[in-house]
Amino acid sequence: MPKTPRAFWLELKGTIAIHDVIHNNRTQLEQVIHKNKRIPDISKRILTPEYNVALELVVKATSNYHNLFSRLFYDMDKFNFKSTPSVSSAYDKHLIEYNNRFELLKEVNLLSHTMNVVIEMIKIISDEKLPQNVRDISILLSVLHDYGKNDKVSKEFRFEKENEGRHDKVSANYAKYTMQEESLGNNSSITKELITTVYTTLRAHHEPIKEKNMFLDLLCTADINARENELQGILLRQRKDQERKLK
Repeated sequence: MPKTPRAFWLELKGTIAIHDVIHNNRTQLEQVIHKNKRIPDISKRILTPEYNVALELVVKATSNYHNLFSRLFYDMDKFNFKSTPSVSSAYDKHLIEYNNRFELLKEVNLLSHTMNVVIEMIKIISDEKLPQNVRDISILLSVLHDYGKNDKVSKEFRFEKENEGRHDKVSANYAKYTMQEESLGNNSSITKELITTVYTTLRAHHEPIKEKNMFLDLLCTADINARENELQGILLRQRKDQERKLK
């Protein structure tokens, strides 16, 4: 029987406790620096209002990685996620084969789907007694999980030819590169351990056989819940449109 996220957390508690100790001093220092202040320059680079609204939601739900989140939403704006479909015939063949969901979900753009997954993740982790850093990493994974579906990201971060059509691998490459780049600045919370956790989880989140991983379990559950809600919302709207036509 698959284990619940809480069961995974109990198994991994010792490892995460060590991770907490590593970050404790750094986090305390950042809190002293930013006490009673707004996060500096968190959205100045982002021009489109929708991305600022999404970033604000993520910042309010997390305690760490805010400068990284700012960079990620800046890239979403730059790569125009709002005009990027959240499904593609190149990598969502299972949706085409299953009840024609592909055609229905084509209208959901990548920004909307990403934030739907973030919202579902927030719901899930709110029900679990997880440490704040685990919650923050879970939300970070939700933000990063589908970058590879954007054509510009895919072309730039595919790297290996075998990654063509594998948006999960491309998303992992983008995450690793971006986090490494951000870690070179004053982003001391971005450690090698964090980068490895994010990279390996993103690479595995569409594999048919998944290893035991609390973060992977959380991400897959949030992604599935978001897709189901999107599908139900589309079907409900179509039904209402038909009812209006019949009046």
